[in-house]
Amino acid sequence: MAGFPAWLSNQKLFAHSSPFLMVCFLVLSPWANIYHLCWTRLINPSNKSFDFGVVSASNRTVGFTLLVMSTLLKATWFGAWVQILVITWFCDRKWKPQMSSRDIMQVDWNIWQDTMESSRGRWIPYEEGRDLPVYDHYCAFLNAAVYLRTIKPYLYVAVFLQVDAVFSLAVSVFALANYQVPAVPFAISVIMEALLAMLGSLMLTYDRIWFLAFKNLVGPERLTPAWVLGFKYDERGETRLHLQRFEGRDPWDLGISENLHQVLGRHWWQWVFFWWQPERVFLYGRYRGRDLPYADWVIRYRTDFLMVPLVHAAIDDGSGASPSHGQAPVYRRLQRSTRSSSHTSDDSTPAAPTPAVPASPAPALPAPAAARSGRRRFEFSFSSNSQ
Repeated sequence: MAGFPAWLSNQKLFAHSSPFLMVCFLVLSPWANIYHLCWTRLINPSNKSFDFGVVSASNRTVGFTLLVMSTLLKATWFGAWVQILVITWFCDRKWKPQMSSRDIMQVDWNIWQDTMESSRGRWIPYEEGRDLPVYDHYCAFLNAAVYLRTIKPYLYVAVFLQVDAVFSLAVSVFALANYQVPAVPFAISVIMEALLAMLGSLMLTYDRIWFLAFKNLVGPERLTPAWVLGFKYDERGETRLHLQRFEGRDPWDLGISENLHQVLGRHWWQWVFFWWQPERVFLYGRYRGRDLPYADWVIRYRTDFLMVPLVHAAIDDGSGASPSHGQAPVYRRLQRSTRSSSHTSDDSTPAAPTPAVPASPAPALPAPAAARSGRRRFEFSFSSNSQ
């Protein structure tokens, strides 16, 4: 028994057995519950003499209700599962994301490293530039990857498969306890339903549903609750990148209501259809300056950061002295506020300008080296923010 946990946790076992169990459940459960119970016992009983030739209306109602509910549940999770397999195994095998830089970018190396080291199907690329967007994990139970284009159908499978397994198990037990039904199909159905419900609860856990749907948080980001964002900006013709580390605050957490709209769809009627992709799938990489919407506090931080610029103002005060005399113009420095590299909060305010102070004439300073050579500099600044 010492090797049983290792045997149970073998992902290859789940990858090979879970699709077989799901297909068997999809066949055996309707055979027992829909055919033997709903149709032959409740809707169209073969023994007409038992009811004196009249089928009870209540039995018909119960039979049709169970039939419709079971059909809808199975069609929902099976259709969503097929959609996941088609998208990940056929549609996106050669998909490549856009490689352009953004005004706000995620630059966590540990997120990339965790994603690379996670288990995945053999078709999922490992090289840089082929990574799947908003990658959560590879689900061995469904033999498919969970990322931007498959998060919504994955949630439908995770929810409706468990509901269908528990519902079918309850119907089978009810039929065995109250009706004279064939024992073999119902016994097999009960075993399959109980086994699928147990394995599904182990693999399709509720915490993944909570984080993906309500918190907009993917698997690699749950390991280390810290995010490093890069804020790109231009200053005096120079491209600079400010790196900011945020701890305990998810930049993509838009609130429970907006997170559900991001995952399931903008309108409530889109939530009913598992195949209806939300707008973030179509607009990924097309949002202005970013790949996906950020929380309001991230936008405020960037705005406050840009409100503290590095300003140099120079005024020519060389009255009566012209360049023809060989005299350099006189500069008065009115203001110089240096952007600090230790912005530690998003509530920083711009520094108050200092009043102009007359200064004695001085010769002009030589131009900076970057200005003389004409080269563009790419400068970095880094700070950390704990909330």
